Amino acid sequence: MTYGSGGIFSGTHLVAALFLKKAGANLIHVPFRGGAPAVEALLGGQVQSYYGNASELIPLANDPYIRFLATSAPKRLPQLPNIPTMNELYPGFVLTSWNGLMAPAATPQDVKDKLEAATIAAAKDPHVIKLLTNLGITPVGSTSKDFNARIANESALLQEAIAAAKSSAQ
Repeated sequence: MTYGSGGIFSGTHLVAALFLKKAGANLIHVPFRGGAPAVEALLGGQVQSYYGNASELIPLANDPYIRFLATSAPKRLPQLPNIPTMNELYPGFVLTSWNGLMAPAATPQDVKDKLEAATIAAAKDPHVIKLLTNLGITPVGSTSKDFNARIANESALLQEAIAAAKSSAQ
């Protein structure tokens, strides 16, 4: 059996490799140049599975040709309440994608503060919340301190995922 990803060492590849390691499964990795071609290959039957982002797959939730098996979110997604999380199957398996706003280290503090405040405000805007939630994205709008803590907290699991991806490529 095969699994598609959005590319070698992409987030979708890392989640898949870590899952396969924990499950003791051995599937053939088929990397694509992004999520869209991987989804097309799944829908077209060129790969048997795909470990993708919620934002690219939730619109396909009712597609009769694919079946959602699990998410790697910390809790069940409101858009997919009947789909279990990987954490339910493998405790501690929580690996989600995120987006962050970053600036060069030399950016003046007052500019960074303004960017942070604007980002937090946007993440709390009801219109933005609705748009992102419909795509399976949970707007967070955290402070830079919280964002750095999240990156630090995920480092060990990401290192494990990278090691799994490396070993499966050999």
